[in-house]
Amino acid sequence: MNAHTPSGDRLVEWAELVDEDVPDDLDEDGRRRR
Repeated sequence: MNAHTPSGDRLVEWAELVDEDVPDDLDEDGRRRR
């Protein structure tokens, strides 16, 4: 399990886990999820 490189459904679950602390690197992914 590579949390650093999530893909597909894992991205959603992983995003929820880091929902509290979303690093700048995931700024784009975070915005797309919302």
